[in-house]
Amino acid sequence: PTSGILGGNQGIAIKNTLLKLLTSHYRHYRGDIANPKRILIASTTGLGDTLWATPAIRALKKEHPDSKLCVLTSPIGNQVLKNNPYIDHILIMKSASLIHAPKLVCEIKKFSPDQIFIFHTSQRIALPLCAMNRAKSIIGTQGLNKGLDALLTQSFPSTYQHEISRRMQMTGLSGDETLEWNISSEEAQWAREFMKQFSTPIIALHPGSKDRFKQWPAEHFIKLGQKCKEQLRAQIMITGNASEKPLADLIAKSVDGAVSLAGQLNIRQLGALLPHFKCFVTNDTGPMHMAFATKAPTIALFSPTDPNLCGSHHAKNSVTIAKNKTCFPCLRKKCHDPFCMRSIGVEEVLQHIAVNLK
Repeated sequence: PTSGILGGNQGIAIKNTLLKLLTSHYRHYRGDIANPKRILIASTTGLGDTLWATPAIRALKKEHPDSKLCVLTSPIGNQVLKNNPYIDHILIMKSASLIHAPKLVCEIKKFSPDQIFIFHTSQRIALPLCAMNRAKSIIGTQGLNKGLDALLTQSFPSTYQHEISRRMQMTGLSGDETLEWNISSEEAQWAREFMKQFSTPIIALHPGSKDRFKQWPAEHFIKLGQKCKEQLRAQIMITGNASEKPLADLIAKSVDGAVSLAGQLNIRQLGALLPHFKCFVTNDTGPMHMAFATKAPTIALFSPTDPNLCGSHHAKNSVTIAKNKTCFPCLRKKCHDPFCMRSIGVEEVLQHIAVNLK
């Protein structure tokens, strides 16, 4: 621990220096390779970040069909990438703890990648673990590696572009940039059976988000649900994870006949259900990207985050409603009442839903 002895920034600098020294012993090769035989992609963050990697994964495998492609990802990323036909192997980074590092280093070394792409890693240890394996090429984006850019053999400047395009840029390839979500026949059959208990059309509302400043107010979701029930004769369904259950239940209790599924579905089940919804209204959160990937009719509510960077990107059946930020600079996680999200009107969203129902 550095608290009480060194400031936070000093502590991070020392940790980064130690990590660089640790990995420098293993770095013997530099430069690009034209025909990599074993490709490793590091994407160890959340649901949406993992989905953003799928177009680049697809492009790499199509460009190098005889190569082996491995993804280093998080436990939730493992669920996102299930059934993906372009991936040969998945390594799971369960935590950033140094206790688990030796095993992961051995697993990466066993795969023996000759080319590594650092798409996005929240854990400072992830890039050094990859660098220990003597890959000929380690490619990433400048300034996104927690002070460890020196471990890259090739880097691209961070520019204003969608996160999907940023990942594609690293591969040097072009092509289809739509997201990939692969529903198995078993998952599809389960979804069909599950949906038989509900009347149609179904309008699903996803009121939660990891960050509160991205959330449309609960009272807006309630009003929207009531109007959809009364004017459009729709079955209202509320989705969310276990932590979002109180919010989802509050909305469901306020809308006649609404059903809350919060905490009842895993992400694979939700992914299988999404194509069955007549409309999916969601904040900027992981299931939004799942909806884009499954081509579900989606209305995405944005502010203060930028949809040009992290919103719909070549997604079919999607509408983005975005409002300008009201605070400069944006308070983000310190925001207790997101005024900008309140500026998205219920009637505006309802009009788009009505179009979808037609």
